[in-house]
Amino acid sequence: MIPYQTPFTYINWPQSRVLFTSNGTFKIPEKVTQIWVTCVPSGGGGGGGGAGSNRWGNTGGSPGGGGGYANNVVRQVITVIPGQTYTCNLGAGGGGGSGGVDSYWSGGGGGGSGAAGGTSTITNPTAGTIFSLAGGSPGAGGAGGGFGGGGSGGGAGGSIGGVTNGPGGVNPVIPPFMPYASQGGNGGARYSAGGTGTSAAILIEWGFTS
Repeated sequence: MIPYQTPFTYINWPQSRVLFTSNGTFKIPEKVTQIWVTCVPSGGGGGGGGAGSNRWGNTGGSPGGGGGYANNVVRQVITVIPGQTYTCNLGAGGGGGSGGVDSYWSGGGGGGSGAAGGTSTITNPTAGTIFSLAGGSPGAGGAGGGFGGGGSGGGAGGSIGGVTNGPGGVNPVIPPFMPYASQGGNGGARYSAGGTGTSAAILIEWGFTS
């Protein structure tokens, strides 16, 4: 948790901020009944690259597809209870899929799919879950190659029988509210594991009504 305060001259405009880049809690000040929530969600993991068949010189096999990002939430207004403590749980980035294993007697194995990004939440014992945002979708694993033939491309960004892994999707940063971006992990090259997606971050802002 990274607390910092920024003065504003307008009534009801956010006057204080708390930035979470890891799980943590925050207490709502007295007289505050609403908060502004900005969330950069976690990214999905990239798919692993497929393997070729070593019977024919390790030919074939496709790279994995890149993991997806999820859409940002910018200054969503949420009602809160003054004086109570709330918990921020940040979604972890999705893990990358494993790389495929080659085979002599049969076609190479396909790469494993990545994992979806974790869900980010804000909760309170009295109010329950007041905010929830899912992470990015995973990238598909690249297909294994047959006897001398290229496998089909894996997921978004995979190329047929190529060696270039698919890039993860990137949602642009939203300054000045949040200096972070949701990004999926890159797809793995042939035989290689996919990359891990970025973890989530949440910015809480509030102002005083009187």
